[in-house]
Amino acid sequence: MPVTRVHHVPNPETVPVSPGAGEFLFFRVTAGGPVPRFRFSTDIKGILLNQGTFPADPASVYEWCYLRDPSDVQEFELITVAFGFAANATYRYTVTLRDRGGKLRDVLDIEYTGGTTDFEVETFRVIV
Repeated sequence: MPVTRVHHVPNPETVPVSPGAGEFLFFRVTAGGPVPRFRFSTDIKGILLNQGTFPADPASVYEWCYLRDPSDVQEFELITVAFGFAANATYRYTVTLRDRGGKLRDVLDIEYTGGTTDFEVETFRVIV
């Protein structure tokens, strides 16, 4: 069964972020199953985290920030989140652009439903 998607905010393919102005990306993965499997990686730094990075794993919600730390900043970086559906049938993936004052705008919000042998990736490029 192919993965089905519901696009609340479609993938923009590129996301401009101004870390110098205090902007950063806030990620949320909501998992609708007992054993979520996902990984967060970039084409420059490789795999940065997965569900096991979080102390409360397994959980229904995983949240993290990226580009808040100056060492994160890389021009034209490709960011990828990959989902495995073996023991978790649904995910909702949201990315929000934020600054020190809070939420600026949602840049991506997609729900996924898949079967036990499915694997799905979502990639966009960060423009700093």
